[in-house]
Parts: sequence; structure tokens; C-alpha cells
Amino acid sequence: APTGPVYTPPIERRRGYAGALTATLSNELRNGGAKLMLYTDAGNPTSNGVYQKIGYVKLAENERVSFVQQL
Repeated sequence: APTGPVYTPPIERRRGYAGALTATLSNELRNGGAKLMLYTDAGNPTSNGVYQKIGYVKLAENERVSFVQQL
């Protein structure tokens, strides 16, 4: 079940909203039988810390490449 991205406005950060939302959604999906995998920016220690705090563990790093056709 694709979800995201998660974004918190700067004035609302460091209040636990992103972690609470992601944890709640993850629990609901897992309870429904979903297998979960979270993709995040490896260069963002804040979001990575949130995800680790709610129980996610690093599995691997991937590189994403996007192509667009020139018209």
C-alpha cells in the first residue's frame, strides 16, 4: 500500500506528528496483513531517526533514477 510523502510544516516540527502518523498508519496496515517497506532519503537524519524510533530498521540503500522524454 503506497503512502506518502510525509511532510510537517517547519512551525509544527519536533512535536511527534510525523512519527505518530507513520506509526499509526503502519500498525493499521500491518494489522490488515500488509507487508511494509518504507523508502526514505538516506541523507535526511531527522526522518531516518523518526523511522528508527518507531521500529523500522535499515534493510538496504537504493539509488533512484528518473527519466523524462524530451519533446
